[in-house]
Amino acid sequence: MTQTYQFQARCVRSFTACIEIEADTPDEVLANARLEHSELIATAQDSESWPWDEFTVCDQSGNTLLHVRDEEARLRDTAPRLLEVLERAVNAQVKHVLRHSDGMVQDLTPEWVLEAQEVIAIVRGKAR
Repeated sequence: MTQTYQFQARCVRSFTACIEIEADTPDEVLANARLEHSELIATAQDSESWPWDEFTVCDQSGNTLLHVRDEEARLRDTAPRLLEVLERAVNAQVKHVLRHSDGMVQDLTPEWVLEAQEVIAIVRGKAR
């Protein structure tokens, strides 16, 4: 049975747009509302066009029936935790150095550790 649902879209600029859509299911609301980009822009608090990446479908009483975040939103929200876990993994690695009898020192640190250190430096603003 077709009902009227409230649809909310959020974007990286923390703006929210809310429109009403008639559909049979919350999944249908999500699919249809994603096509209503111009209507979402018209109801947002900003006239700029920002990528919508978080969506909520509510019934007429305001109860959340479906909540979806696109990959970019999920990544943005979990990035600080990912960075923290990566730093712990890198810091737990023992420096792998081989000292030769002729005095030469060879760094045998795994490539992934070196790459991770580079990424961490970029994110922390300490890249050279």
